[in-house]
Amino acid sequence: LESVKARATHAERTREEEARLRVTEERMRIARELHDAVAHHMAVAHAQAGTAAHLADTHPEQARGILTDLVGTTSSALLELRATVGVLRQTADPDTDPLEPTPGLDRLPALVAGCESAGLSVAVSTEGEAQPLSPGVDLTAYRIIQEALTNATKHASDHAARVRLRYEDARLLITVTNDGTANDGAAPPVPG
Repeated sequence: LESVKARATHAERTREEEARLRVTEERMRIARELHDAVAHHMAVAHAQAGTAAHLADTHPEQARGILTDLVGTTSSALLELRATVGVLRQTADPDTDPLEPTPGLDRLPALVAGCESAGLSVAVSTEGEAQPLSPGVDLTAYRIIQEALTNATKHASDHAARVRLRYEDARLLITVTNDGTANDGAAPPVPG
């Protein structure tokens, strides 16, 4: 009887530890997702605002265009923030508002446009026939490219990046390159 009680106590303790571990892992996943979404948009918004300020006196029309893009960048940031925080608030209630879809490669054109309005020239090429991706892989691919373009926007001296998507059978290979060297935080060039 004592042995059965000890095993039951141990099993209960193990279940509680596993539950705590799952909660911690999920919190870390959400924190990474939130960081990825917000950090990218804030870096692009910072570059857009800096470029617009730089152009305000000499090229006011370009500055106004960049400020318009800045509104779109901050709107996207707020939508992603709402969607990520919405996951934390999510209930089993089917009457709640649907969440923003998880970003994936279908949002790559908007990501590129945001980076370009911040002064980064981005070329995207696709090799092979695009294959459908699972939601997790699609999100991961998007976040990898987002992080690389964010770094190029903030640090690349030549203000240009190339994204290559290569589909091979059941694999997707992503290459993001930049030929410049790290800059000292200088403003990006005037977008043409």
